[in-house]
Amino acid sequence: MTSKDSLGDRMKAYENVFNSKLPIRLPIILRIDGKSFHSLTKKWKLDPAFDIDFRNIMSHTATYLCKNIDGAKLAYTYSDEISIIIRNDMEINTTP
Repeated sequence: MTSKDSLGDRMKAYENVFNSKLPIRLPIILRIDGKSFHSLTKKWKLDPAFDIDFRNIMSHTATYLCKNIDGAKLAYTYSDEISIIIRNDMEINTTP
């Protein structure tokens, strides 16, 4: 096996980790959890549950995601998490 084949095989393995199928014609809940937000909020001296600027940033991010994810109907934010309900059953030809 050449190093080129080895790199190609490794890249395909990386891709396959994310090659998941979503359920057909069932609602999906997408949960996005902030990475290392505890370090960020500590650095900025914020309380993520109560800081109005932080909440506004999370709210704007959730709104942006809802506008840009096909089928997104509702977003909910709590602390450093955003949950989005995605409907892929609204039309007969809709797919996730």
